[in-house]
Amino acid sequence: MPEYRPVPERYRQQLQRFDEYAFHIEDGPQTHDPDDLDALLGDQRGIFDGEDLLSVGTLVEFDARFRGSWITLGGLRGVSTPPEHRRQGYVRQFARESLAEFRDRGVPLVALWPFETSFYRNLGWGTCQKYVRYDFPPRALAAVGERGEGTYRQVGEADWETVRDAHLAAGEGTRSRSG
Repeated sequence: MPEYRPVPERYRQQLQRFDEYAFHIEDGPQTHDPDDLDALLGDQRGIFDGEDLLSVGTLVEFDARFRGSWITLGGLRGVSTPPEHRRQGYVRQFARESLAEFRDRGVPLVALWPFETSFYRNLGWGTCQKYVRYDFPPRALAAVGERGEGTYRQVGEADWETVRDAHLAAGEGTRSRSG
């Protein structure tokens, strides 16, 4: 039976080929910098049959607000299976095993950004958020009102706690739809 496990470094080029085929096929074969940061973000996992890599994906963790509290949110990204291994249940196995790994890590919630919502719905996933994008010229905001109290200044990475505190204060007294 195929096995879920970490993907060793020696599979890096194969991981990149899987990713290119699944998400960037129109760009054709690419040359990659061996120190490509994108490949280092998260924990690569795969479904293997012996030493043959059948399906891959990356597990990531980040902090997110959920129902008024900060939690560690798990994420799945770059889940892909080449055509010759599709329709054999490997993505289903990958999803099931990665959720078990997140559970063992104590991560209470896992999200993904699917290429097709219906595909993951068949695996038991659901939509938790919808969004709308509005495009308009800045002058359309002129009617919002007078400039209120406060000041504006550039911030950098070292200011993240201040920015987070301002964000939380701005939402004080409001309740999100998920809360």
